Amino acid sequence: MASNQNLNSCRKDIMLGLRETGYLPFGFLKAVNTNTSAEVAAKGDVIKVPIGKAGAMIDTPVGFAFPNAANSDVDSINMELQYSKTVPIDWNGEDQKSMMNSGAWGTVLAQQFADAFGQIRDAIEKSVADEAIKASSRAYGTAGTAPFASASSMADMANMKGILDMNKAPATGRSIVLSSPAETSLLTNQTNLIKVNEAGSEQMLRQGIIMPVYGFNVRSSAQLETHTKGTGTSYATNLGSTLAKGATSIALDTGSGTILAGDVVTFAGDSNKYVVSADGTTTLVTIGEPGLRQTLANDVAMTIGNDYTPSIALHKSAIALAIRPPKAPEEGDMMTRELVTDPYSGITFEVALVKGQRVVQYQVSAVWGVKAVNPAWIATLLG
Repeated sequence: MASNQNLNSCRKDIMLGLRETGYLPFGFLKAVNTNTSAEVAAKGDVIKVPIGKAGAMIDTPVGFAFPNAANSDVDSINMELQYSKTVPIDWNGEDQKSMMNSGAWGTVLAQQFADAFGQIRDAIEKSVADEAIKASSRAYGTAGTAPFASASSMADMANMKGILDMNKAPATGRSIVLSSPAETSLLTNQTNLIKVNEAGSEQMLRQGIIMPVYGFNVRSSAQLETHTKGTGTSYATNLGSTLAKGATSIALDTGSGTILAGDVVTFAGDSNKYVVSADGTTTLVTIGEPGLRQTLANDVAMTIGNDYTPSIALHKSAIALAIRPPKAPEEGDMMTRELVTDPYSGITFEVALVKGQRVVQYQVSAVWGVKAVNPAWIATLLG
């Protein structure tokens, strides 16, 4: 009966639901620094993300005295928990009894938990993908054309490696998260790579890795969707003096229309493709770190590239992701709750049960925040 239902009696269904979601692509969740904890939190809470820094380089000291330049540090940035989401599952006594009589109760409940876990995991994955797209340093490839289309050619992968190398990203801990079209193109055209991939390896299930290539763990994400460019046109630089290499804020004039975060822009005379990191105005555009690859003069035309479907190359420390269970009142409430951890993605969910009059509602919940902490270590492969 619904009135006797509790979380202990449906734990098997909860775990079966988690297992179902383990087979879905979750490339970003394993490609970034993910911090999960049983410590509860609320939307809007701020978490400090530590960033270790060594001291400035000095001449090698000789003698017994230690140098005074002990300037190593543990820096930090503040990350807000921007999202708090719940997926409800409702049952009344009559519907539950009907499912029990048919023998389908456990199966249907497990499917509902799988859907709830999957919705939240997809939302977390999407928030990381969105952050990566707008924080990206530069782009390579052709908008509207799937990468890896030339058989036995890994030029696209090599250029992604080249961007991260130039931006001084560490050589280990790199991933490239492919959009669905890019993954299909890779698996279709680069059969030379697929032959060395061990069929049935647990890498795909446990870690979301398709294969390791060129120092990248190749992953995939269904949350990489087409970016629709802004309507901006006829913009040109409006500079009092030539901008130096490394500049990220560029004054504009003469143009009209929108410039959106994630747009890919080029400047006449510069073959590099820069990614816009925040929505621009008619007088200013901001590009991702580490900024311009060459100097930029006044009155140079800026062009916004076409719509594209991104794949993202990044180092694990480029993006921080924190996931927490939601906060309940100190006095308690009418809900019974427990925490369950997905063994595949590492997400800790809160599963709760609240009882009403002849009805019960299960709730699957999580609170999370995401922030690009080293945007120079992110690059976009256009498709």
